[in-house]
Amino acid sequence: MSTTEPLKKSIDCFSVNENGLIAIGSSDHEIKTVCVYTTCGNFKYSFNFKCTGNFGIEMDNNNILYIYFV
Repeated sequence: MSTTEPLKKSIDCFSVNENGLIAIGSSDHEIKTVCVYTTCGNFKYSFNFKCTGNFGIEMDNNNILYIYFV
């Protein structure tokens, strides 16, 4: 997990929960990045993971982020 906002990339997927948190997923080949923002669009945190295929994300009301590998 990182508290430094990474460079902007094309959006692959996103999720908005009922609390208004926004999770945005993007990729650079095998390296995938998920960034989480507040309701005002302020960056909170991000994390990276490796995946050779596509992925989707979903954030629930408890701010738990689910990653779906396609």
